[in-house]
Amino acid sequence: MDRENKIFFGALFFISLPLLLLLGSSIACAAELTPPLPGAPNYIDISVEKAHEMLESNPEQIILLDVRTEGEYNAEYIPGAINIPLSDLENRIDELDSSKA
Repeated sequence: MDRENKIFFGALFFISLPLLLLLGSSIACAAELTPPLPGAPNYIDISVEKAHEMLESNPEQIILLDVRTEGEYNAEYIPGAINIPLSDLENRIDELDSSKA
């Protein structure tokens, strides 16, 4: 019986492993293809260098939002940045200039 169990569980493992890998990859692909919700803000990830370039070339059109706590912001911040802690952002979002969006 012990040998039969080993064979059974070995076969189960080798059958299950590809199925789990296939499931994982299909979930990852679905996440990449999911479109944003209607009305959701659009954003792109940019490098520090690109952010610096944008701030230097067109500062009047850029909002630099710092969502750290007030204490973290006061310890060190980028001049011109607006501090709205993440915990307050939903209630204070109207403080931002929507023409710069």
